[in-house]
This record gives sequence, structure tokens and C-alpha cells, in this order.
Amino acid sequence: MEKEREYVLKHMNRLYSCGFGIDEAKSAQSIDDLINIMKTPKGVEHCMKFQFPDMNILLQNERHLMENNVFVDGHHTIENPSLVLAFGGTVSILVDNYNVCEVYATNDAIVKLIAKDNAFVTVEVYHESTVVETQNDKSRIRIFKK
Repeated sequence: MEKEREYVLKHMNRLYSCGFGIDEAKSAQSIDDLINIMKTPKGVEHCMKFQFPDMNILLQNERHLMENNVFVDGHHTIENPSLVLAFGGTVSILVDNYNVCEVYATNDAIVKLIAKDNAFVTVEVYHESTVVETQNDKSRIRIFKK
């Protein structure tokens, strides 16, 4: 855990991150604490824009990441998540009923998205990631290329 915290702090200090993020990273006690920082609005934006952390660090912590709907490699299928971060691999997502979902994809991630009923999904696509969408019923999917 200490190695990962130092890696995050070195990166954050180099790229002029906000004081709140740096303070949160310094006080992180576990990998899950660092993942929670990654999932904040500023954390997500930073990670997607800078393709951070690198794939080696992500793969070393893949089990913890997958438990938090953060995907690095392989094929995954999930239903009605509220937030998904895809750094790689293929993630198939079904969102239905009145559920709302935010998806962020970077690197070469492939997101296969099915929205049904009255679901609402927003997707931010960074770098070489792609989205394949199927929109049914009164659902809405909004894709933003960054």
C-alpha cells in the first residue's frame, strides 16, 4: 500500500493537483481509499485525461479495482452500475428501468452499452477508447468525446 500511495503522490505533485486530493492521498490507509479518490469527480477527470495510473499499477491491483467497477483488462458484464471506469478490456453494461449510470473510458477500452426502459447514461470517451451503444425504449445515452 505504501508503494502505491507514494506513486500517486509523486504523480499528483508533478501535475499540480489540488490540495484536497493530495491531502486525501496522504491520509489513505488502503488501496480502497486510493480507489475512492480515483472515483471522485476531479479524480476521474484527472485519471482519464492523464491515463493514470499506468497499466502496471492497475494490473497489480486489478481485484480491488474490479470490486469497485474499475476495469483494466479482460471481458466483464455488469448491470445497473452507477459509475464505471474502464481503462482497458471490454466492458458490457446493461442499464434499465429508471437507473442512471456514468461511464468513463480511456486507453483502448471498449464499452458495449445497452440502455432500456427509461435509463439515462452518460459516457466520457478519452484517447483510443470506443463505445458501442444500443438505445431502446425511452432511454437516453449521451456520449462526450474528450
